[in-house]
Amino acid sequence: MTFFAFFIPLVMAAYWVGRDKAGYGIALFLAGVLVWQVAIDGPASLLESNGCTNYGHAANDC
Repeated sequence: MTFFAFFIPLVMAAYWVGRDKAGYGIALFLAGVLVWQVAIDGPASLLESNGCTNYGHAANDC
């Protein structure tokens, strides 16, 4: 449920901002996804390159 509680307002805000300027709406959404990634998996998840593909905190492909 945390996923929906975060992403539904994010999508709505990105739509609201992007109505006039699409680039700002897209940038807001991508920034929100980055915040989600860092909050769930930690900042190291953006830098790790151990040959595995991480699909989130619950799944990876090693």
